[in-house]
Amino acid sequence: MNLNVWQFQHLISERLTRWSLFSIITGIVLLFVSRFWRGVGAQFIGWGVIDLGIAQFGSSAAERRIDALPDPN
Repeated sequence: MNLNVWQFQHLISERLTRWSLFSIITGIVLLFVSRFWRGVGAQFIGWGVIDLGIAQFGSSAAERRIDALPDPN
């Protein structure tokens, strides 16, 4: 697979998006377990939201740069 740096950045952003959604969902589940796990779940949700923002920024930046590349055809 031949990827340029912007395509690789887009791929990494997609992976981070999936990871952040997993963290958010896990955090929501942990909110209902016990008082201790509620705190852990809140941190999962918080970091998941932060990671999601980073992933979305990275993905949109990569897409803009990919669109700016000259067409090799």
